[in-house]
Amino acid sequence: MDKESGKKEALFQIDTIENALSGGGIGLWKYHPSDRVIHLNSEAAVLFGQSYAVNLSLEDFVLLIESGYRQPFQDKLERFCTRNGSNIFHFQLYAEECKEHQKRCMLELRGKIKFDSDGRVNEFSGVALEVPEPEPRKYFPAGVPDPGSPDLRKTLAQRDSIFVAILDSSPTGLWLSDEDGNIIFLNRTLQEWTGMEMKDLLGTGWANAIIEEDRDKSAAAFAHAVATRSHYDVVFRIRKGDGNIIWCRAAGDPYYHHNGEYAGFVGYCMDLNELISGREAVKQSESRFRSIVEQAPMAIGLLKGREMIVEICNDRILEVWGKDRNIIGRELLDALPEIREQGFMELLQHVYDSGEPYYGYSVLAMLERKGILEASYFDFVYTPIRDVFNNITGVMVLATDVTRQVMAKKSIEESEAKFRGLIEEAPFATAVYRGRELIIDMANDAMIQLWGKNKSVIGMPLDVALPELEGQPFFDLLQNVLSTGVPYHAQEQRADLIVNGVLRSFYFNFTYKPLKNIQGEVYAILNMAVDITEQFLARRKVEEAELALRGAVELADLGTWSFDVKSNNFHLSERLAGWMGYEREMNATQAFDSVAEEDKERIIKGIGLALSEESGGLFDDEYQVLNRNTGERRILHAQGKTIFNDEGEALKITGTAQDVTRQREIQGSLEAEVYQRTEELAAAIEELQATNEELAESNIQLSRSNEELAQYAYVASHDLQEPLRKIRLFSDMLKNKTRSPEDQRIVIEKINNSAERMSTLIQSLLEFSRLLKSDNLMQQVDIQSTLDKVITDFELAISEKNAVVRVGKLPVIEAIGLQMNQLFYNLFSNALKFTVAHRIPEISITAEITGRKEAEKLTGIELFHENFHHFRFIDNGIGIEPEYRDQIFEVFRKLHARDLYQGSGIGLSICRRIITNHNGIIFVESVPGQFTCFHILLPITNRP
Repeated sequence: MDKESGKKEALFQIDTIENALSGGGIGLWKYHPSDRVIHLNSEAAVLFGQSYAVNLSLEDFVLLIESGYRQPFQDKLERFCTRNGSNIFHFQLYAEECKEHQKRCMLELRGKIKFDSDGRVNEFSGVALEVPEPEPRKYFPAGVPDPGSPDLRKTLAQRDSIFVAILDSSPTGLWLSDEDGNIIFLNRTLQEWTGMEMKDLLGTGWANAIIEEDRDKSAAAFAHAVATRSHYDVVFRIRKGDGNIIWCRAAGDPYYHHNGEYAGFVGYCMDLNELISGREAVKQSESRFRSIVEQAPMAIGLLKGREMIVEICNDRILEVWGKDRNIIGRELLDALPEIREQGFMELLQHVYDSGEPYYGYSVLAMLERKGILEASYFDFVYTPIRDVFNNITGVMVLATDVTRQVMAKKSIEESEAKFRGLIEEAPFATAVYRGRELIIDMANDAMIQLWGKNKSVIGMPLDVALPELEGQPFFDLLQNVLSTGVPYHAQEQRADLIVNGVLRSFYFNFTYKPLKNIQGEVYAILNMAVDITEQFLARRKVEEAELALRGAVELADLGTWSFDVKSNNFHLSERLAGWMGYEREMNATQAFDSVAEEDKERIIKGIGLALSEESGGLFDDEYQVLNRNTGERRILHAQGKTIFNDEGEALKITGTAQDVTRQREIQGSLEAEVYQRTEELAAAIEELQATNEELAESNIQLSRSNEELAQYAYVASHDLQEPLRKIRLFSDMLKNKTRSPEDQRIVIEKINNSAERMSTLIQSLLEFSRLLKSDNLMQQVDIQSTLDKVITDFELAISEKNAVVRVGKLPVIEAIGLQMNQLFYNLFSNALKFTVAHRIPEISITAEITGRKEAEKLTGIELFHENFHHFRFIDNGIGIEPEYRDQIFEVFRKLHARDLYQGSGIGLSICRRIITNHNGIIFVESVPGQFTCFHILLPITNRP
């Protein structure tokens, strides 16, 4: 290679680097610690809001940086000047003023450090490029990686090419002319050669440096090239500043603006005596260029020609491709056949043909590494490479493997999707409130239904979506959880909500749980709630009934007791414990020790018999007890009822005890008096006659009292008040000491009957309350088999009334077996009870599958299950008036007098509770005097 060709090749290499970097939007910078001056080329200057290349002192340069980044940048620069650590320099910052008048942009400075022979830092040099700002934070559950983290920003920033060195100086003279051929620029080399002032060389003054023999010829050749806009190349002699004459070669070509308009000539002037040094410069240029590529932290490759022949590649891109250096010199598709049909070759050829760079972000590539086809993701840029004549000769590839970041982002998205899915499918009402404004970020159907709202509330502040919560404690509680990060739990909390346009009170068990990001900051609250309104109100009713029962017990001077089978202990009321002289808690041995010897064996057997299910679980006996402390003897009349579990095992006996000592003493006295009177009758007929008259009068009075008592009982109110008033009335009667023993015995028996009536009512209510929360698990229940058993139970009643029962094909459903048996038992009981005289009872049971739309037409309400089992239970009894069709399902609601139809009035309320437990609906259709049809809708599956 001659000297001229070497210089041209050196310029080509420089131009190649500059064009490649500029095409990727990358500028070059250099810093000399010795003079504290930073040089920015034109592209780097534009990134910092400057119009052209500049040399700035370090103090002036930092003023181009946002104030918050100035001191950290200087500190890092000083640390690197000590050669302490890596020789790769990297810093991200915001420019005070950005290119194209942008308000703010993030830049990255990367480079390498050079050291002199003594190990001191001699120079920093590298690239400057714009990098994307981190994405705004989105909502992520605690524990998931943040895509806006510094590691991800650092990886995204390595998307464009980096070349970390430029030529320090040129060994040749460089010049530039305008469109008329007037020289407008000469580099320092030419000025030093001629020894002339710059002002004397500009314009046409350059010709004066040429010796006279060669001056005209050279000027004419340049004028011709300018006129024809053709290549200029001439050899001439010049007199250097030191007086020596040297041969030079001047060459140049026209250059053009970006819009294609002719701008002038650009060229060089080479000392032919320096040909050898020029060749060396070429070698050094190539070596430095390859070194830059090899040492660059990004994957870099140069592809030559439209066939994309692999010309240069560093270890990073070979690692990305999964290949070795044997691919150099081969066509890309031959080296990487797996990328065929993936679109990369087409993109490369488009860049080669159009000259437009291409940027790709998080692009999937299937690459074969060690014989395995692997999926990877890359940020990359394809930049055209041009020669000195602006011809595209190849494409530069710069790539960064972002597979980990992409997979992390996908994992985050999948995690968020799973989180939302869990909330949507949660069996409880669940919602997420974000930020201090408590924005409703998520809410499942259960929560929205609980609020009485629709999906439009998603994205609204909670106080806007539910304004009725203002003045209630919930907003303050939520803000406190946001501030402290401490969860809040509540039981039976009242909340007033507007549902279907009506403000109603509900009761909930709920929790507010803070959600934290990876920094431990609370950014949202998870709310889970369970509506317990029905259970709460039912429990309150039970408590009220128990209170009424305790009042009745106190009024009747009764004692109460219970026996726990497992612990073998008795629990006594305060009154009963006082009668026996014991504490309220005692074991069975202590309890039986207080019983008189003549009664003890009988009482122990009676309790044992009551513990067997075959006996019906009833205990009723009268016995004597001795007070352990005072020795006082009492006669007690005790009654009890055993509670069994589902397996028929006895759990507990509860009952009452009444002190009948006085009654029995009166009874004994009367018996003795009768005996004495009988003896006297034999001696005094007249006195006997008088006594008979007195007895007759007593019988009349007793008969009248019984009649009055029956009339009073008939007109008394039903349910709990009826037996309570009876107990109060009969207790007053006992206080009348003038009544005969027989009269008193009848009164006492009626008190017991009233107490038993009250016990039955209370037991019915307790049975109803137990249905409020079923602890049984759903299972497959054969309704056909269940109904057969119920029909068997009513076999005698069906036979007595000659009833006709028709049963269609019934399904196997998902339900609680015992409750299904109770449901159809109660319906059969009513159908056989409320019949029309002289009409044969007919009962029909059918079932079919009904879709949601048809079910909504039947019920007139919105439903949330797709399909239902539709049961119809029809009888031809007395029917139900329209105004009572809702009331019949209320507890203790009886539409007929007890002397006409027996019952507690709780059967249909139990039916409705069972249907509610199964997420179903029951309603009635009836024509009085003709028929009654109970419609039962049970969801095929309890999952909406």
